[in-house]
Amino acid sequence: MARLITKFKYLKPEDRKNVGGYAEYIATREGVEKIDESRKFAPATEKQRRLIQKILADFPDSKSSLEYEDYLNDKTVGAASEFITRVLEENADEMMHTKTYADYWAAVQAEGCTLSYDEDRILPLSDNTVLSLLETGDAWGDSNACSVVAQLTCGNVQVLFTGDMTAQVEAAALPLFGDIDVLKVAHHGSASSTSQAFLDVVRPECAVISYGQGNRYGHPTAQVLQRLLGQGISVYGTGKSGPIVLTTDGTTYSFNTSVTLTAHDAPSP
Repeated sequence: MARLITKFKYLKPEDRKNVGGYAEYIATREGVEKIDESRKFAPATEKQRRLIQKILADFPDSKSSLEYEDYLNDKTVGAASEFITRVLEENADEMMHTKTYADYWAAVQAEGCTLSYDEDRILPLSDNTVLSLLETGDAWGDSNACSVVAQLTCGNVQVLFTGDMTAQVEAAALPLFGDIDVLKVAHHGSASSTSQAFLDVVRPECAVISYGQGNRYGHPTAQVLQRLLGQGISVYGTGKSGPIVLTTDGTTYSFNTSVTLTAHDAPSP
């Protein structure tokens, strides 16, 4: 079990319906307990399938999420984990007063985990690799804007993971950013993110957009693709290439696909 639990202040307890039975998964899901990356593409486990059925019953609105759509199109361990994680994070406040959550919190304390409260944190992953969690604030009133932002540094290679960070947060947090090599584009290429001012600061060589082909949200948008391509950035997309893997030795890096996106890959309005 990893020795880090990250807590975010914007998840505040409220008096809502009693929803329980999730703490075991919260304590062991991807991001807390390290799993073999190759398993992401294996079929979803029986435990994941059962948990998803429970989630759909307790949180029926989750059926409208892009992560659920991705899971329906590709029922893998990775897709199931993305959906489960998103729903549990968005509904964590409904679990704060349950016995399950109390048991979970007791287990965290018994484990002796290190707690991180809304602060920058650097996690060493190997001799030449660190993951930096960048604090961008949590008073935005929108869970997307409060996404975790992280930068992976492996030798001389810099990869920025932006979650669903909005343009408003990008503007406020510009001093945190600098030149990078690879950008994981925020919010699946939504028009609400990846502003020109942000791109002028980070100046990536390559960008990766995670989205489902034919999704009803219109991702990635033409505006974002135009901004990326207009700066000569090579753009890769999971909707066109499937799972995208980046490999680096700290000096150079490569992707498992040579297929890139063009302006024509933006959905028609």
